[in-house]
Amino acid sequence: MFRDKLKKIIKTNKENKEGNDKKKIENLIFFIIVLIVTLIIINTILNGNKQTTKQENTTNTKQLASRTRNR
Repeated sequence: MFRDKLKKIIKTNKENKEGNDKKKIENLIFFIIVLIVTLIIINTILNGNKQTTKQENTTNTKQLASRTRNR
């Protein structure tokens, strides 16, 4: 009787441990996916600002070039 209860406790602990390992892996995968998406969003935002700056610089350069030609 005592052995049966002890075996049930040990079996339950093993099942819980396996379940916890699966849950840890799922949480880790979810965290990695969120991290990748965040990096992509940040990269897109930063590149968008650089493109706008390049366009402004090109426009300013063209304006300066045309002003110097007209003088």
